[in-house]
Amino acid sequence: MAIYDYEGTTLATAYDVNGDDLPEAFDVDGESVWSADREWKDTATIAVLPQIDVTGIKQGGCTDGEYIYQCSGDSTNYTYMKIVKYKISDGTYTVVQYNGTPNFGHANDMTYNPKTGYLYVCTMLSDGSIIVLNASDLSYVDTIYVTDYAGDSYAVWQFCYDRIRDVYYSACGGDLCEYDADWNCTDQWTIAEHPEATGQGCETDGAYLYRITYNPNLVSVCKLSGEFVKDISNPVSGEPEAIMYDWHGNWYFSKYTQYGFLYTIELYE
Repeated sequence: MAIYDYEGTTLATAYDVNGDDLPEAFDVDGESVWSADREWKDTATIAVLPQIDVTGIKQGGCTDGEYIYQCSGDSTNYTYMKIVKYKISDGTYTVVQYNGTPNFGHANDMTYNPKTGYLYVCTMLSDGSIIVLNASDLSYVDTIYVTDYAGDSYAVWQFCYDRIRDVYYSACGGDLCEYDADWNCTDQWTIAEHPEATGQGCETDGAYLYRITYNPNLVSVCKLSGEFVKDISNPVSGEPEAIMYDWHGNWYFSKYTQYGFLYTIELYE
């Protein structure tokens, strides 16, 4: 099977949009060339990262591979939101706090786009708002308003960026919307869901969509077409919040707590 880069050039190795090597190799349709042989774990292996203490309700998170970015704030009255920039290698971190403006809402999920250098935080508000931040200094850039395929405002609940296709995926309940780089909703379809569980954040590796849930604590895997693949048990105690992938084979997640809320997670052998 041929391997291509994001511009469609045949390669001996796969690369991400920064030109860095990917441990995964993808075909021209964005499917993992080794996915059929992937050995999924029944129960994920987790380990806590160097612990930090940040007040506030933990919600959306993402990573660029060097840093983890985490929302931590008041998602009930929307009076403040802290954005944590955590260095994975040594656990050092900085925090920028916003006091009511812009309105981060519930800040249920966030993602990073290396082509823009921006973080995108979905508010889960009915107006479809997504807060845009500069990853370098966590400063406010813009607010984007997205719709579903029918053109109606869409309360984005779960949110991630696909570096293979240069598109965003947003999920709410059993629906998944795809947005191009200009935030046009180009497709919408149904995905497998767990109605008995509380849906939290989602992530993609270009071949699958991974959604982290609470009660039961799972990482639910489905194909980007929406077809269910596997439930992987997450053995963490408490409420997991965000799942994050660095596009170099490393996975992380955060949970609802003030202290020691960042973890590594292994989903397959």
